[in-house]
Amino acid sequence: MATGGNDLGIVGVIPNNKNICLMHARVFPDDVDSGQLESVIDAGAEWCANNGARVINMSLGGPNYSRLSRAIYEKMEEEGTLVIAAAGNSGSSTGMYPASYPTVMSVAAVDENMKRARFSQYNSQVDITAPGDRILSTVPGIGVSIVDQTSQKYDASKIEYSANPETSTFSGRLVDCGLGNRVCVGARGNICLIERGDITFTEKTRNCEDGGGIAAIIFNNEYDWGRSFAGTLGEPGLVGIPSMAMSQRDGQSLLTKIRRGSMTIGMEFKLGGYATISGTSMASPHVVGVAAKVSSEHQ
Repeated sequence: MATGGNDLGIVGVIPNNKNICLMHARVFPDDVDSGQLESVIDAGAEWCANNGARVINMSLGGPNYSRLSRAIYEKMEEEGTLVIAAAGNSGSSTGMYPASYPTVMSVAAVDENMKRARFSQYNSQVDITAPGDRILSTVPGIGVSIVDQTSQKYDASKIEYSANPETSTFSGRLVDCGLGNRVCVGARGNICLIERGDITFTEKTRNCEDGGGIAAIIFNNEYDWGRSFAGTLGEPGLVGIPSMAMSQRDGQSLLTKIRRGSMTIGMEFKLGGYATISGTSMASPHVVGVAAKVSSEHQ
């Protein structure tokens, strides 16, 4: 999909470079308490460095500063590993970490006019900018195209490990299930619209399924510039219906329409493909690609 030279889709910063080896570390397991997440992320970065990574991309971040984390990234720099991280998407000067640690390269985002993207952080720790607004990218898993009865289109993504749909297209009445923290009344034979928060995605989807729902749409509970989020159920087999993630903007739009009257939607599921995504998390990999190419030329 992004190999280069095949006249298909898109191409990465360093296509077909046989001198570069990729590895990845998962740092967002479903069963880790939020208070432990920082140490898990640090451990993932350390694992990469200890296994030979010379350049590390971290398209993630949070507002919490940690002296222990800072020391970890300082050690990585001393040992020759370049850590590059997304500056953050709050559109403010607030420092986000690990990007704002002195030894981590912080990447802000610019738009197609080379202006700061409206969502991008800006502060004294930003080291470099890269394209991050409306970037066409390959997407894994199953993408979902949704059309409501007014012909308005929405995008969603299948939550990891949720059940696959029996058919590639289906439709149903959309019902408001609130936060999904109890079995949804009125879900039988319908599609549940649920707001993110309070309980796990697994519990929300089960409460839709236990009410007889045929699918669940979970929309974000915080402003996200119209972008869907990446969700996981932790492991396969926990629910028997498709569960999808949607942006706050689109979820609230559908919720408003439900409250005005009966709402029917149609869904089309597509395996993989491409999506336009914005964020400093899209800018950071551009810089990592260039850094990896430079590094490969000086081994």
